[in-house]
Amino acid sequence: MTDPFSDLVKLSVAARELPDPPHTSTFIRWSSRGIRGIKLRLVRIGGRHYVSRSALKEFFEALSAAPIGPTNETITASQQARNNVAERELDARFNSAGKKLASIRRARPTS
Repeated sequence: MTDPFSDLVKLSVAARELPDPPHTSTFIRWSSRGIRGIKLRLVRIGGRHYVSRSALKEFFEALSAAPIGPTNETITASQQARNNVAERELDARFNSAGKKLASIRRARPTS
């Protein structure tokens, strides 16, 4: 029977093994948020995170096979609320600017 922990490495070690080493927090982000819906599998032992080399290989292979471009990621309620506020602010600004332009056009003498 093989040891399930045999290919686990600390995130700092895994980072050094990659070209253009990412920061260790990048591994945590890949695990929690993922990229294009694909998440990296990490193991937490005690207070430390570890990753297996096979999990890294699977993660990068899945990313390579995944289509690039917009995804159908779920928008959270707080993100939707912020989007709605921003849309209302932009609408108000454009409406205000439109009224100012209209009043300028009316006030301009015609030749």
